Amino acid sequence: NTDGFDIAATDVHITNVNVQNGDDSICFKSPSSNVLVENSIVSQGNGLVVGTGTDESYFYNITFRNCTTNATKYGCHIKFKDAQKGMVDGVVFSNITIIYPQITALDINTNRQDFMTDIRNTQEEKQEDNEFGVSSNVTVRSVTFSGIRALGGLVA
Repeated sequence: NTDGFDIAATDVHITNVNVQNGDDSICFKSPSSNVLVENSIVSQGNGLVVGTGTDESYFYNITFRNCTTNATKYGCHIKFKDAQKGMVDGVVFSNITIIYPQITALDINTNRQDFMTDIRNTQEEKQEDNEFGVSSNVTVRSVTFSGIRALGGLVA
């Protein structure tokens, strides 16, 4: 695991960092609230991330602003593991520049943690997952994307 910042905390301010890694670049795990990440650059990892941690995931008032992602898997990414439950409320991605994301520029994924796994799975594997109840029960409210600039990539 080559996480950059992997944090579960309250009242956090991260500013002017430059992260180059291979996993979660700047990631908030549960529980996290009252967070500001600003004026920072992440490269090659998973980007600006909210999600995963414990079986019960709670995220409130998380803001990423004036940041750049460069060749990360995702630009702005909210993710959950199978069968997780919890709440996401008040997440803001503002004035983010996303340069050549490997998978998607913007992603909210409450069903499967790994978007590429879902792409690679056959229809039979997807049906098998559904039969075993592979999904999360995380309520996502009040997520704002503003001033997003992206070069290349998909939006899922």
